[in-house]
Amino acid sequence: MKASCNRDEFLSALQLVSGVVPNRSPKPILLNVKLEATTPAFVTLSATDLEVGMRTKVSGVEVTEPGDVILPTARVLAILRESTDPVLAIEHADGKTTIRGQRSRYQLPSEDPKEFPDVPEFAGDKYHTLPSVVLRTMIRRTVFATDEASTRYALNGVLVEIDGGKVTMVGTDGRRLAVMAGIGTASGGHRTKDFTPVVPTKAMNLVEKALDSETEVKIALEPNRFLMATDRVVISSRL
Repeated sequence: MKASCNRDEFLSALQLVSGVVPNRSPKPILLNVKLEATTPAFVTLSATDLEVGMRTKVSGVEVTEPGDVILPTARVLAILRESTDPVLAIEHADGKTTIRGQRSRYQLPSEDPKEFPDVPEFAGDKYHTLPSVVLRTMIRRTVFATDEASTRYALNGVLVEIDGGKVTMVGTDGRRLAVMAGIGTASGGHRTKDFTPVVPTKAMNLVEKALDSETEVKIALEPNRFLMATDRVVISSRL
C-alpha cells in the first residue's frame, strides 16, 4: 500500500475516529485504526471497540498502490501533531509501515489487517433523513440526562422512538428526564414500533461530534443496532 495525504486532513479524521478506540482492551488490535486505500482519491479510516464502530473518509489523498494497513492510533497521532510537513507519504510492505515527510521518516510495526474486526457500512433501504442541526440539538438536549456510571444499562443511553416522520429521543438517569422530538423524512417504512432501541451514550456523543452543520444525516434503527451516516462518516452501535 502506498499513498500520500494532506497532514491536516488526515490528522482531523484520525482525531475523530480515535474517539472510538478504547484506552485498554484484552484485544490489542482494537487499540489501532484500520486504513483502507481502495480508490485513488481518498482512504477510509475505521475503528471499533466491539460495541461502537466508526468509518470516516479522508480526502486530500493520492493512492498509488491500493491496500490495507493497521495503524497504532496513539503513535500516529503523535507523529501527525509534531510534523510540520504539509504532505506525508504512508507505505506498508513486509509487515512494516513507514510514514515519510520532507525532513522526517518513521517506521512502525504493523499487525495483520485481516485480524481487524469488520466495521459495518450503512446499507439498506429503511432509514430516516434529518438535518444535522436538528439531530445535533436533539442529542445535546437529551444525552446530558443519561447516567454513564449506572450499572443499569438502559440508563446509560438514549431511547429513540420513530413513527412516521416523528423522531423522539429520551434521556434519563432515574431522577431527571429529558425529551425532545424532531421531524424527519422516512424511507422504506422505517419505524421502531415493534422494539425499544436504547443507543449507548458513547455512540450518541460520537454522532454529535461527527456532524457538520450543513449536512443531511441518515439514521437507521434495527432490532440489534443503530446506524448513522453522512457523506463522510458512518457510525454503528449495538443497542
